[in-house]
Amino acid sequence: MHSDVNRRTIDNLLLFGLAAITFILAVHYDLFETIVGIVHRHESWELDEFITLAIVLAASLLAYSYRRVKDQKREIARRLEIEQKQKETLQNLKAAMAEIKTLEGLIPMCSNCKRVRDDQGFWKQVEEYLSMKTDARFSHSLCPDCLKELYPDIAERLAGGKEKIES
Repeated sequence: MHSDVNRRTIDNLLLFGLAAITFILAVHYDLFETIVGIVHRHESWELDEFITLAIVLAASLLAYSYRRVKDQKREIARRLEIEQKQKETLQNLKAAMAEIKTLEGLIPMCSNCKRVRDDQGFWKQVEEYLSMKTDARFSHSLCPDCLKELYPDIAERLAGGKEKIES
């Protein structure tokens, strides 16, 4: 921002200096009278149309430059807005990544009781281990096979369609 202000100041000073030098030279050499004299001496060359053309071209170039600068300012503002949105999105993604907990690699599990060995070597229930490592929460129920094994009478009634278990 600071260098942008310095750059604009230098550009304005250069433009002012060029305009001042042009004015001083025009006054010193009577530029306008010299041009008028050349146009009158060489009327057959139709120089007055070239002067008009030069003035129209200069005005057109000025208008074009003004529009171009406005377009560039709009484009810069648009890109800054996009950059700000990208920064916000990146911050949101970083925050989301910080909240994500994942399990990776091999997890040692007992083949018989299904307990899991944690990083300190202690054997924990699967639910306890996963609760420590993730944000998962557990609810318990019985699968159909375990229901038949543990509660055969209830399993028979449910198989007959007499009752439904609501979870």
